[in-house]
Amino acid sequence: MSAMRSPAAAVLAVVALATALVVPSAGSAQAAASLSAPAIQPPNGWVRREVDNWIYWVPNNRWVDTHNPNGIDISSPTGDIVVSYGWASSPVPLTTKGAIDYVLGELERTGAYADLRVVRTGPVNGAPGDETQKVFWRATGIHPEKGPRPVRGVLSVHVFTVGPGAHGFEAYLTIAPTAIWSRSTRTMEIIRSNIMYIPT
Repeated sequence: MSAMRSPAAAVLAVVALATALVVPSAGSAQAAASLSAPAIQPPNGWVRREVDNWIYWVPNNRWVDTHNPNGIDISSPTGDIVVSYGWASSPVPLTTKGAIDYVLGELERTGAYADLRVVRTGPVNGAPGDETQKVFWRATGIHPEKGPRPVRGVLSVHVFTVGPGAHGFEAYLTIAPTAIWSRSTRTMEIIRSNIMYIPT
């Protein structure tokens, strides 16, 4: 698999929080509920995949994934485009800012992205215990074969409370080189909106 220091190392770092937090079944149910219906119909010819806890659609069979029960990372054949989803639960309430800071910090700590900076922050939507926020960022992506190049990304987080002591967040990431961002946006949106979690 070719990628910017591999999608698993760079993006599934989001999921690493699950090792430090309690992951109750309530968090799993919340994540599953939020992913229950595809928002954008995959075009004819796209490939449906089902792996362990996940169902997703990609443009062709050359796309690859890395996954565990708390997240999935889907990459184009060259590793240029990455679409990820991860979730983690917590015994204490979380904020959208805390979730955003954690995910972006993990991306930087992997060494796959340098000079990461937020260029636009969306509003916080929802109410306490069920809030979402989106940030747009840019960085220098360190591709193991193609070297440093400008990349863009969008991070969407959803913090939730499902009961006393049962809190958490889910995060979506879309990442692509700046040079192909515009023509990759629709593909990333379709993949992102069709990631489905299968509870076990």
